[in-house]
Amino acid sequence: MRICFIGNSHLGPLAVSSQDIKAVHDADKRKFYISRTYGTQRLKVVGLNKVSILDMVKIDADSATKSTIFTEDYDQFVIVGFGFSLISIVESWREYQPDDLPAYLGGQLMTKEVAKSYNNYCLAKSQASRLLAELRAVTDKPITLVPAPLPAKWAAEESGERLETFHLFRGAEPARYVHDVFMKQQDRFRAEGIRIVSQPLETIDELIWTKSTLCLGQPGIDDPRGFFEKRDFYHMNKKFGNLMLQEVLDALY
Repeated sequence: MRICFIGNSHLGPLAVSSQDIKAVHDADKRKFYISRTYGTQRLKVVGLNKVSILDMVKIDADSATKSTIFTEDYDQFVIVGFGFSLISIVESWREYQPDDLPAYLGGQLMTKEVAKSYNNYCLAKSQASRLLAELRAVTDKPITLVPAPLPAKWAAEESGERLETFHLFRGAEPARYVHDVFMKQQDRFRAEGIRIVSQPLETIDELIWTKSTLCLGQPGIDDPRGFFEKRDFYHMNKKFGNLMLQEVLDALY
């Protein structure tokens, strides 16, 4: 099977892990297109009758990765990250939040119906939604979406300005509430024919958290790149990437 992976920084751990996971078939081919903040070349996807420019995918011109994809070269497409995450939902509620959310984040309150429309609006304007629409416009081949990781569990426990919001989701009720909203957003993509592959259960702690040991930044470990100091609770390590890539491959095959 020929698989094309397109992602932002959350694709990195999967790409690194790819060499450790044996191909299911001898003809298995995996190509990884990773968008970089410093990338200068926008990714072009060429279909049989149309071309899409993915403005949100910026390829590093100095890397070996080309900036053009021909859809006929692949059997499956896998999109990773691009703002589709439980974290994005929580942070969107800082300004406007549902009035039945069992936690107060400080934003203006919305009725249940208004909140539903607001959640759908935030989903529609996400990079993931726009990228999926652009890709579907040029190919009818299967597309899989892998959400960005759930927040590391330590985000619910450590101090930090950005973390205070996530402290409010330590309880079972608010955790279940945001989990259910996230599941409904995934169902919207499924209704459009997009396969969703969520992170494996063995990586999850208490429903909405990634186990802290799978995060690049962790309390109490040597962290030369400063992920924990910067309170980066959303980028995961190679062990997570290995488990996540295997989950994706199992779903595709």
